[in-house]
Amino acid sequence: MAKIKSINMTIASKTLSDRFAIQTYDAAEIDQVFTVTIKGSNYTFKASEVSSNDTLNSVTGIYDIDDILNLGVHHIFPNTMLSSMITAINTMEAYVAVLGKTLNMNISDFCPADFPTTPTGKELISALFGWTDKTPQRLVNVFIRGDVINVLERGKETETVEVVKYANVTVNKKKIRTLQDPLDVTGSTVTGVLVGQVPQQDTASAVSYISGTFVNGDSSITYSNGLVTSESHTVNNVTETTTYGYSSNVPPAYLTTKNTTTATGHIDVAYYISDEKLVKEVEKHYTGSTLDMTRTTRHYPLGQGMWGTSIDEDGVTTYGGISQGAPGGKASAYSITQDSANPTTAPNRVPPIYYVPGKLYGKYLGSLPVTDSVTMARIAADIIWLDKKIEICVSLDAYADTIFDLSKKILWQGDEYFLESNNITVDPDKTVQKLELIRWA
Repeated sequence: MAKIKSINMTIASKTLSDRFAIQTYDAAEIDQVFTVTIKGSNYTFKASEVSSNDTLNSVTGIYDIDDILNLGVHHIFPNTMLSSMITAINTMEAYVAVLGKTLNMNISDFCPADFPTTPTGKELISALFGWTDKTPQRLVNVFIRGDVINVLERGKETETVEVVKYANVTVNKKKIRTLQDPLDVTGSTVTGVLVGQVPQQDTASAVSYISGTFVNGDSSITYSNGLVTSESHTVNNVTETTTYGYSSNVPPAYLTTKNTTTATGHIDVAYYISDEKLVKEVEKHYTGSTLDMTRTTRHYPLGQGMWGTSIDEDGVTTYGGISQGAPGGKASAYSITQDSANPTTAPNRVPPIYYVPGKLYGKYLGSLPVTDSVTMARIAADIIWLDKKIEICVSLDAYADTIFDLSKKILWQGDEYFLESNNITVDPDKTVQKLELIRWA
């Protein structure tokens, strides 16, 4: 790009948050890949938006592999993997292997609470590392530089650069509270432990389990031990019949199959359950005996009560979304009664809580998507360390012959900071880096 008028790039902490923009007198097209060099560092992006004014083109860019990052992850992880085998590192190694990039990773490894096979690669990365902002001094940043995907935990940077020339400094300070003081610690000693509430169980009461067929006009419904086994509806002389299959003849039971039949064809649905959660639905549409379409819906645990859903139709991904609460569940007369009586009933499982050693109350140690005790203990230690620290945020305009990037610690006035963001503006006569820095003391 020989005729660049200006470059603007925002380097942002957390996951895949960088933004790119250039103004150029060269031709520019959507999906065109650009590589620009700023202070000896190369940055590659792909045009997602182009605005032209006479001979000047304004280009907004995204990562050059953005299309792959938005693909359904189940295409990348086709085989079932046990959650006990999954760690953050081997998940990223498996994912990056298909991206055409190399991996530079330096983090404290951990075991996710659930295998984070989310609808897209971006959501996979967010599910793995987004929670780390609860201990910001250990925040995991994910960013792409050229052919390298970097996954770097704060404190593990191998290089420090100093801000020497700067202007327009603003400093903000505030006290951080991550823990509440005990209300009464007299004679109390609390050690780190995972605790949780016992799941609500279906009441095994014969009164709850109705059986028989009920008819109302042109509709009928049949129960067996409180489970709906068939329904029939007739509209305009066209009858539609649906039958249901379950994992057990009596509650608690999971819905495993559903068959809907009309005069012209039928729809078969198979439901797959894992760890008491619905993880996949396969729906097949037939006209007569001819298969017209197969729709596969997959549900993925994101952690902290959030689930992702992706839908394929004949192998093509048509939907990806995130919702609160696990899909599916046990079907019984008891659960139906409970839902009918109170639609806003609290979930029947309380996520594990880690109580910090010596602290009776923790503000946000409630639900973290990790399972290994080593990581839980490390998080607890990090939160204890952060409690009552002074957070110091510095904003300034920096002038230097190097780029202040997420891979580096920043030294300013004798103190080490972490980079929160860097807005870089390159004009013909100067390059300004607007830095947001953070540390705790």
